[in-house]
Amino acid sequence: MKKWNEFSGSEKRMIIVLGVLVILIVLTFGRVNQGVRNGFSHFFSTPADTVQEK
Repeated sequence: MKKWNEFSGSEKRMIIVLGVLVILIVLTFGRVNQGVRNGFSHFFSTPADTVQEK
């Protein structure tokens, strides 16, 4: 692997942008996953006549 000083300016920018994108994807994955689950539960919820009452 090259050392950081051996990369050109455009290569450094590309590496930084890719790193930031990876971090954003990792940080937002949980929120997106939760949002998708909430959306599915809203549209595909259990029908009222099959819900058991306590």
